[in-house]
Amino acid sequence: MAFLLIDYSELYFTKIKKIDMPARRSGKFIQIQNEAEQSEYLVLSPGELSVYHKKLN
Repeated sequence: MAFLLIDYSELYFTKIKKIDMPARRSGKFIQIQNEAEQSEYLVLSPGELSVYHKKLN
């Protein structure tokens, strides 16, 4: 089974926010498995980019 990691951190911090990517960051992830294609995805997203189910402070 193929495993693919998709991380939106660099896109968010360097392209959208136009800042250096922090050494430490937090966010959300989802894991998707496609049995028909024999593939599995792990998608990482910074907290600021992931507004759904965001933890309230």
